[in-house]
Amino acid sequence: FEELLFRLGILTLVWALTRRFGLGLVVSALLFGLYHITPLSGMDAYTTTPITATLASAAMGVYMGLIYRYRGFVAAVVVHGLGDWIVIMMITTLRG
Repeated sequence: FEELLFRLGILTLVWALTRRFGLGLVVSALLFGLYHITPLSGMDAYTTTPITATLASAAMGVYMGLIYRYRGFVAAVVVHGLGDWIVIMMITTLRG
C-alpha cells in the first residue's frame, strides 16, 4: 500500500506535473515520514519519538524513491517488504 500511495501515486504525480523528480521525491518522502507518526501506520513511534520517527521514515522515503526511479516499482516493493520483514524479525527475536 505504501509504495502505491507514496511512490507510484504522490511521487509520480508531482514529478509528472512539475517535471522535477527531486520535488516529487522530497514531497513524497516528507509525507511518508509524517504518515509514520500517525496511528494509521500501525507503529507506536508517534507516541515515543515523533521527530526521530519522522526523520528516519523520510530518509527511507528518499531511499525508496530512488529505488523506484532507478530500479522500478517492483524493486521498491520488494526492498520495502524485505526491510519491514527484517524489522519485524528483529523485534520478535528481541522480545523472545
